[in-house]
Amino acid sequence: MNHVNMIGRLTRDPEVKTTPNGVTVCSFGIAVPKEKVKDQANFFNCVAWRQTGENIGKYFEKGKMIAISGSINNNEWTDKNGSKHHDQEIVVDKFYFCDSRSKPAEDFPVVDTSEELPF
Repeated sequence: MNHVNMIGRLTRDPEVKTTPNGVTVCSFGIAVPKEKVKDQANFFNCVAWRQTGENIGKYFEKGKMIAISGSINNNEWTDKNGSKHHDQEIVVDKFYFCDSRSKPAEDFPVVDTSEELPF
């Protein structure tokens, strides 16, 4: 089974492109804090396709927190000099918003707590 769930912050703004066949693809990176190790993180390259990619590109930016669900993909290639390379990326199937909407303080209602509650 190849399934991964992660929560992290975007390390760069999402880059949305369209393939020659007209399919949307979005690339971005996330930093996921290491458990039990303060001020350290693991960094992952991510890719999202079609509507998922369009929405990530539209609603996220560098520094925003995101939860992702998907699979790990291994890529291997040989460059023009004959050197072999490989990397891994997370292919995102689903994403979730983790940051709350920030509202200016004046948008919050003022509650008078000086009176006793009726219950």
